Amino acid sequence: MQHKTIAFRLAALGLGIVVIVACTKARSTSVSTAASAREPGQTAAVSDLVTGNVGTSVAFRSATQMNTHWWSAPGKTLKIRRNERENEGAPWAHQYQELSASFHIVDSRARGNGVMYVAGVYENGESIIEKWTFLHPARYTHAGAYVPISQRRLPGVHRAVLFRGTSFGLVRSIETDPDDRFILALTHDPRVLHKISSTEPYAVSQVHTVSTLPELTAVQTIQFATHVSEGRKYILTKKERWRHSKDGPFDSAAFIISLPDPGNTGSFGVPQVIDPTSWAGLGYDNPAAWTLWSSVGP
Repeated sequence: MQHKTIAFRLAALGLGIVVIVACTKARSTSVSTAASAREPGQTAAVSDLVTGNVGTSVAFRSATQMNTHWWSAPGKTLKIRRNERENEGAPWAHQYQELSASFHIVDSRARGNGVMYVAGVYENGESIIEKWTFLHPARYTHAGAYVPISQRRLPGVHRAVLFRGTSFGLVRSIETDPDDRFILALTHDPRVLHKISSTEPYAVSQVHTVSTLPELTAVQTIQFATHVSEGRKYILTKKERWRHSKDGPFDSAAFIISLPDPGNTGSFGVPQVIDPTSWAGLGYDNPAAWTLWSSVGP
């Protein structure tokens, strides 16, 4: 049965969302690929492989810029809408860009400096995670005149493969480090939380498995947040990504795993499993308890 994960944000954390539709013709890149578990030429039903996210989210928002992306799984299309104005009194201008991939996109996260990470799966069961770097044209001419975004050429995209193979497991959700040192990737077959370096040689290590964190069996999504007094945390939750804030980030059956990184070292402390009642009791449901971290969208 095909599961759909809805794009969401932790409203209680005051986090923005990224809207991404996956569709990239990923160019072939030199990667180390594990042997497929299937016979050569044999493919599985896409619905058996893709457990991905669908929806709309905001990658970056300011008084003069707001970038959104959206994606649907299964699907190979990623769409981006960029909204920009020169100043707060100026009218908004828009730019659209559609990219295509050779794989089904299941999750995507935008990060600073025009970087986006895209995770997906091929019909033969291989998982793939790519790093897309967007090369934007200048906002101003040499004479200093502002060029509306609707009149600029579309940015070029450089794609690098962080991982491709079957040894990793089918990707379920990804989240990135704000300093772009690594990404976290949750796989659902087997259910493992991985850490992948965002620079070559893209080393992969395991953070937790179900033997060290049994609650991983029900986790659907990873989301980054910074607590005002407790520092950085990665929030792992049973709740799927969602479209509308009215749905709320948690339901009565959900739980939350807080994976702390207070020293910003990339080495995580002991995970804390929290039910929704305790989450509220700790004051974590108060938006003021979290600092807003916005990525500069692609």
